[in-house]
Amino acid sequence: MGIAGDSAGAAIAACLINICEKEQLVPPCGHMLIYPVTDATLSSESMKVYVDTPLWNAVNNQKMWKYYLKGKNEQERIKASPLDNELPGKVPKTYIETAEYDCLHDEGIAYANKLKLMGTSVILNETHGTFHGYDSCLNAKISRTNVKKRIDFIKNLISER
Repeated sequence: MGIAGDSAGAAIAACLINICEKEQLVPPCGHMLIYPVTDATLSSESMKVYVDTPLWNAVNNQKMWKYYLKGKNEQERIKASPLDNELPGKVPKTYIETAEYDCLHDEGIAYANKLKLMGTSVILNETHGTFHGYDSCLNAKISRTNVKKRIDFIKNLISER
């Protein structure tokens, strides 16, 4: 079993890794996060820069966290924010993809670095010339190229089983 998500779905996928360990569930063999939401503090440089980019930007991200965390205490905020949350003892091989002109760009890289520091095998694919949701343009060469990288990651996970 693998687990994946994009944007806020990637935050949920990252949080599920912790739940698997805490609930003593079978851990996934892989973890794929596409332009992930990982930081409820909204403090990254890209969050300050990309306030009006198409589809998703810092203004929308701030509103999302406000609604998502409404009525939550600090401990619940930390649990919902993968960058702040304590990592489980072991995190499976991870593929993280960032978009260049995305308010989430820097926090995706920060999360990849956090995982690498604990010894997790991480593939970080920093796409260039892209914005959040760029891959919705299915026929664009850059979308096809990066979807292939995602598929290759999954194929490698399967071949290791």
